[in-house]
Amino acid sequence: MKIGSDIIITVMVIYEKKIMVRVQAPKNTKLNLRLGKATPITDDITITLAYIDKCQVTLGIEAPAEMRIERGNNHISA
Repeated sequence: MKIGSDIIITVMVIYEKKIMVRVQAPKNTKLNLRLGKATPITDDITITLAYIDKCQVTLGIEAPAEMRIERGNNHISA
């Protein structure tokens, strides 16, 4: 998933009630996202783990309306 021109979010590991993502922005960061908890990425961008299954997650994104968000469907083998 790409947010704006410089933020890339990649799901690395799916656990039972959380996931680990890599956020590539000016610097690389690894974050644990918990189900239903909003996590700030920058001052004006927040992501929330909305749904989780064995090999599928849904992320909610709050960002300024003018910011482009490119979503992708990546499949992870269980």
